[in-house]
Amino acid sequence: MSALTLRGVGVERRRQSILHGIDLDVAAQQFTLILGPNGCGKTTLLKCILAMINDYTGHITWKGRNTRTMGGRERARALAYVPQKLETAFALDVLTFMELARFAHEESREQRRNAIDAALAQTDMQHKAGAFLSELSGGEQQRVLIAAAVAQEPELLVLDEPTSALDPRHQVAIVQLLARLHQQKRFTIVLVTHDWNPFIHLNPRVIGLKAGRLLVDTDLKQLPNHLASIYDCRFHQLPLEKGVVCVPVIESNALRLDKKAVTSRQDINTT
Repeated sequence: MSALTLRGVGVERRRQSILHGIDLDVAAQQFTLILGPNGCGKTTLLKCILAMINDYTGHITWKGRNTRTMGGRERARALAYVPQKLETAFALDVLTFMELARFAHEESREQRRNAIDAALAQTDMQHKAGAFLSELSGGEQQRVLIAAAVAQEPELLVLDEPTSALDPRHQVAIVQLLARLHQQKRFTIVLVTHDWNPFIHLNPRVIGLKAGRLLVDTDLKQLPNHLASIYDCRFHQLPLEKGVVCVPVIESNALRLDKKAVTSRQDINTT
């Protein structure tokens, strides 16, 4: 049974179609990756799901409720968002920022602090609780965003490239955290990424967008068969015990052309 339902979702800006007729059903507790080239509408789709964009055509529901008409507290209990980067005009420390994530919960100060401490510990950020957000690196800010979403305790967790600013160790840690949240807390997860390989052992559902349309609906085991059509380039397939890692092919003739261009520029600079 579908928990998240999209029917005929479309977005137009300046007479240009950003999303066109998206139909999608996501079951409760499903782990779904959304892939696609830059500018194909992935982030726009997430913002429609979250009702951050509400002038789309069609309709979106979470467990039968129209997300556009949900109240603030109801939406916060149901949906949490991890954007690509932290944007705030206020000088907040980490702890204050985390407390804002709990506004939908009626609880004692001790209960709130315990939930925040647990979320910070899960993301390896408890030692930064007193730091200002502006003092953190890009990767640390991303982990705070994820910690805040965890502290919010939603049913649906929506993430936009959550590992893009992280070093390899913390990429692995965040993927492992998301796997635990999915398995232990039964979160439904919808995640946009350009790097699907770290999720190979989870074998999530994979949605491929292209030019604002839903092109592919598959899983990671079958994804290698569709990558070229999604991204318009070739991929190497590296077999592993539990799947296949795919990396884009850099064409050797393109490298030769680049070398010639560099040589030409050097010749010009020396004349």
